[in-house]
Amino acid sequence: MLFGGLFMSALALYLLLHAVKSLRQLRESAGWASAPGRITKAEFKEPVAGSKGWHSFMPEYDFEVDGRAYSGQRVALYTISDRAVVKDLRERYPVGAEVTVYYDPKNPAEAALINTPRPDGKQYSEIILGSLALALGLGLVVFSFIEG
Repeated sequence: MLFGGLFMSALALYLLLHAVKSLRQLRESAGWASAPGRITKAEFKEPVAGSKGWHSFMPEYDFEVDGRAYSGQRVALYTISDRAVVKDLRERYPVGAEVTVYYDPKNPAEAALINTPRPDGKQYSEIILGSLALALGLGLVVFSFIEG
């Protein structure tokens, strides 16, 4: 149980730090510059039949900043797994589509197609889930010492 608690705590801490970084980046992205781009690849994945896995949309796009070519793969600065949202993204960003790419002027390689908060208003959901998982993992560690 100790190993499981430590593993869960480490994984939860990693996910929590990633969620905090993404939220900070989302806030900063409101001031990012934009450039025209083009979708070069658009991959849609559905979970295996009968499972409750995630739906995902993984585009690739090219854009230029100050004459230098860049490519990106990020749709948004938050996780998107809802089937309806992923389906909408697939329809909105087909291969060959002209798009607006938002990029960090200090580091144009950091780019996304969407630089606005989640439309469902759940911008803190990943932080909440990471915090709960961390608390559970630490609880398992504490419980293993009490039992041990």
